Amino acid sequence: MIDEEKVRDLYNNLEVIWDQRDCWHFHTYSIINRSLQDFFKQQNREGTLGKVLLAGSGGNAYGTHSEQVIHLDIAENLLKNVSNAVVGSVTCCPFQDNSFDTIICVGSVLNYVDAMETIREFSRILKDGGKLILEFESSESFEYLFTEPYKKSVGLANTFYRFKEEKIWVYSFDYIKSITEHYFFSINKEESIHLISPLIYRLTKKEKFSSKFSSLDKMLSYFDFFRKRACNKIIYLDKF
Repeated sequence: MIDEEKVRDLYNNLEVIWDQRDCWHFHTYSIINRSLQDFFKQQNREGTLGKVLLAGSGGNAYGTHSEQVIHLDIAENLLKNVSNAVVGSVTCCPFQDNSFDTIICVGSVLNYVDAMETIREFSRILKDGGKLILEFESSESFEYLFTEPYKKSVGLANTFYRFKEEKIWVYSFDYIKSITEHYFFSINKEESIHLISPLIYRLTKKEKFSSKFSSLDKMLSYFDFFRKRACNKIIYLDKF
């Protein structure tokens, strides 16, 4: 199991979550940030952004400066200089039903918690017709090839973050899809990050070297085989 208090302590002691020296995760951040900025621009043009929850934000606004943005995180130190911040867990959100028009939960927050509990909470506090954006690390990634959690619906996996080993929950795409459908969401868009670099890492165990292959993501994204084996998935959903 993953101890939420240990996760809280880990992130409370970080000066920066997305460290540029950590090439692997900074690439992940770059793709997430670009994707979200495109989303915000579109919503602002259409005037449909509304009230936004950045769930597990770590104090990162991902380019949005709306006064209607609320930050939620268990690590209070990351929220010290953030306006409209609430300390709390994504598995038990301290908000009333139907509070938000948009919920964004990225940065692999979902991999530290119970995905079903979290998505259930998001469904509760998101208005009908609202938008949910999730990013998570997949059990179908080449990183876990020939290991116990590979392709499992849910598995506890050894991975790395900031040059140290850590344990996270990993989920299959179909498992996350089934939960979101159960709680009244439909997927309208998905993106993949780290398509071939996980296989290079699996073979070499060299994080920095493997991260160089993430430059091939755009080209490989045209192939369903590689998209299915990506390390990270971003999914855009509508609540019906």
